[in-house]
Amino acid sequence: MKYDLFPVQVVRYICKDISSNDRKNMMDSVDLQIKKGHYQKGYLTPKYQTEYTLFQDNCPSYWQKLKKSFYDACHYYIKETGFVGSSYGGTGYTFTESEAWAFKSYKSLNESQEEIRNTFGIYSPWHDHSPAYLAGVYYLKDPGDGTTGGTDFHNPVITRRDVIEVPPVQNSWIIFPGWLQHRSVTLDVEDTRYVVAANMYSKMQNQSPYNDWEEETPQSPSMKNLIFQIMDYCGLLLLKG
Repeated sequence: MKYDLFPVQVVRYICKDISSNDRKNMMDSVDLQIKKGHYQKGYLTPKYQTEYTLFQDNCPSYWQKLKKSFYDACHYYIKETGFVGSSYGGTGYTFTESEAWAFKSYKSLNESQEEIRNTFGIYSPWHDHSPAYLAGVYYLKDPGDGTTGGTDFHNPVITRRDVIEVPPVQNSWIIFPGWLQHRSVTLDVEDTRYVVAANMYSKMQNQSPYNDWEEETPQSPSMKNLIFQIMDYCGLLLLKG
């Protein structure tokens, strides 16, 4: 007899209602934010990462369509995996809030990222989206026909170093638990990649009395993120030493 103990599923959802014109408008919107300087400037972040405002209530219609597709993708994930009961001890759920941001990256990186790229071959360190219930990555523009620039996922057992890359597929979401460690993979072609990342928060119903955190809220950093970033940084020092 075989027991699949604590399996982790990553599910792809194709966005059939998002048109090529919608995607063009999204990329133009990201470019405009970058031109205005509305992006994060960090040592271990993608080249250009927007603010967490793409899914605001007053966002343009093309972002509204993508927001709807994210909700649809999250419902599809739960339907396919039965994630509600197995992960949270509840018998139902209500999505309460979502947030999204985009990043634009390409092979030629700025100087602050070049050392990290040469050492680890990555754009970003290991991180998760805790305390989000579900997280998603939408491949807005995929250079290289799905052969480069995907998403790495780390074995959730922190002492293991197993890594699996999920390839990018343009106009699709990949949905996964918010606590699952992942990172962007380096592009190997001289082209531009546009990706949207999103978090879904939820309120669980009929939970066990031992789960006293019924509702998740954004903007709570994960200790695991810090641990993995320290591990990557220590690896960099050892390789330099």
